Amino acid sequence: MTGTVFDIGYQNYTGTREGRSRSRKAVYKDGIRTALGLGRGARAKILPWFFLFALSAIALVMALIAGAVERIGGPGSAAKANLPTHSDYNGIASIIIFVFAALVGPELLCRDKRDGVINLYLVRPLTGSDYIVARWAAFMSVMTVAALLPQIILFLGLCGGDPLPAEYFTKHWLDIPRFLLAGVAMAAYATTLSMLTASFTSRRAYAAVFLVGLFVITTPFTIGLAQEVEGAGGQWISMFNLTNIPVHVNDVIFGEVSEITSEAPARLLAAWVRVSWYFAWTLIPAGVLWSNWAKPAPFAQTGILIDEPLDDSLLPRLPGTLDSRSAIIVDLDGADAVYAGVALADRGFHPVPLFNGTQGPSPVVDVAPLVETLGRGARRVRDNRPMPNAAPAFLLDARRQSGTARPGMYDNRWVTLPQDFPSGTLLASRGIRSAMLLQRGPAHVPEDLAHVLRRWQEQGLRLTTVDLDTGNQSNIKVSRPSWFRLAWYAAVTVMGLRRSNVGGFGSTVPEETSRGGYYG
Repeated sequence: MTGTVFDIGYQNYTGTREGRSRSRKAVYKDGIRTALGLGRGARAKILPWFFLFALSAIALVMALIAGAVERIGGPGSAAKANLPTHSDYNGIASIIIFVFAALVGPELLCRDKRDGVINLYLVRPLTGSDYIVARWAAFMSVMTVAALLPQIILFLGLCGGDPLPAEYFTKHWLDIPRFLLAGVAMAAYATTLSMLTASFTSRRAYAAVFLVGLFVITTPFTIGLAQEVEGAGGQWISMFNLTNIPVHVNDVIFGEVSEITSEAPARLLAAWVRVSWYFAWTLIPAGVLWSNWAKPAPFAQTGILIDEPLDDSLLPRLPGTLDSRSAIIVDLDGADAVYAGVALADRGFHPVPLFNGTQGPSPVVDVAPLVETLGRGARRVRDNRPMPNAAPAFLLDARRQSGTARPGMYDNRWVTLPQDFPSGTLLASRGIRSAMLLQRGPAHVPEDLAHVLRRWQEQGLRLTTVDLDTGNQSNIKVSRPSWFRLAWYAAVTVMGLRRSNVGGFGSTVPEETSRGGYYG
């Protein structure tokens, strides 16, 4: 009896390494496919393609009606009948475009956040800014098609339906750059608000309901209140009708008031005011969206890589029964967590540091020893690179919420959130069926980690804890923590911590001045 042995082991990648630009393109292309439901089931395609069809159908019907009037009544009959034009189309379709953005846009961010895969993206040469810009650009591309395709259909229909197509094109060709510019403006506005809302939750339904509710509520509220308040006050109240903001820009571009804004008091404001208001509602949310992802580097210090080797006597003794297909969470004090990460790397695991390494004057949490140890261990891990399929070992500083922040101190306390970790479903798909928490002392699950482990537990992972002091190992069941799976959990959790001006953890506590004010 003979047989054949096949080598199906992992091999090094030998192709061209294309760097960050290739990563950006991959995220961008995946975003377009996600928004349009490509490569997914029929249910994922229903919403985006329904809206694209509905918007195009509106333009086609407008073109057919105008063409019929021109054929029956002769040249110029459509204009005399005051039929809707390119400018009017944007006003008519604006509500549909905004609902499209509210229902489809959040899918590009919420699913990644819910599955916890964003950190996996970022282990590649891809920054948080790269990710969010690529996702925004992907949905902007889809929204631009949704805004411009019907306008192109309408223009071709009007041109083809006119008794003298060449003459119609000569008279109206300037409508092309106008509707192109107006469509891009509307797409940018809807894309930015949709993505910003989605960035605050991992549930697409929450983002969609909030955004649709915002559009639906502001329209009747501002219309009714603006009618009661006369003069400039009513005009400014009318400017808070969120669905009309890009339509006012459309009016400025076409030089005429569309039917949707013909009764809005804001139409009386100067053109530069309406355009500036649009940019404020587009650029400021875009800046907030970007700042939530452009976090400061976790180690602001330079030259943390240290050539001196680690003291092996400080490496913790790991239990011999350590399962190589378990996800590990190391929750130890400062440098002790780094030493455990190096020891785990020696055992074939892939260390994933999740530290806040920012340091300032009089820090609440002294991270200098942690940073130094990480610098020493980095070279060792790099020289003994883990296998591509190695199980992850997430490294946490158990002191992350300890200490008291007093005026003048640098408050660099922090918490870990569920979106910092991959989902249990994703881990299971990689062959990881259990998770182990490494600590010192009796088993205890910190509140912030409970939100992570409870999710993993519900998704089928078996949980165990190990006391590195005694080597005792025990199975655990994590109870539902407070605020579990609530949309506002993250906001409530970080409320007592100080954030930097770009969203990361770490800021100086203001000191009271002699005049009663504060600085810092």
